[in-house]
Amino acid sequence: ENIGSFQEVSGPHERAMTEFVVPRSVIDGTGEKKRLPQAADQYFSRAHHNPKSYDRIENWLPDVEQFTFKTVMVPISGAQAHAILKFRDEVKLRAAVRDQERREASTKGADDGKSKGSYKVQEESKSVADEYAEKSINSNIFLDQTYEFLMQDWARDPEVKSWRQSLEDLQNDLDKAIKIVAKEPGGSRQG
Repeated sequence: ENIGSFQEVSGPHERAMTEFVVPRSVIDGTGEKKRLPQAADQYFSRAHHNPKSYDRIENWLPDVEQFTFKTVMVPISGAQAHAILKFRDEVKLRAAVRDQERREASTKGADDGKSKGSYKVQEESKSVADEYAEKSINSNIFLDQTYEFLMQDWARDPEVKSWRQSLEDLQNDLDKAIKIVAKEPGGSRQG
């Protein structure tokens, strides 16, 4: 039975080599018609997310602990995870609004001939506003200002006050973990 074939392989600056190619169906026994599992399918399998799965960091970390930096596990509650997602959504929304305002300002300036400052439109290239619009969500200044605003705003709104509290609790837990790592020998190894 013929299970593979020889093929000549060579690149532009290499001598020709011969490879033996074996079809995947011969190796894994799947046959030609069976669909192989995709990585995403495997990741979302329940087997990878049970408490005893070796795919979870708390199960494999002890095996490599001597080769890594000090690690402290900080569990995240469902409420904290929900608050993180809500915070992310609100930051993205505010960034999109800010970007749209910048684009509108640059267009208005180009239409009436009165563009000025950072919104001035450059000929035959993107406007400065378009360049900023692509980067708003990555601006450290924008993120810091938005964080400060949201933490104050969320404190006043009874509907989302619990989100703020969840984020503060998580921040405190992370601060404690950092202090634990910094105190212990090897916690801040120099390499």
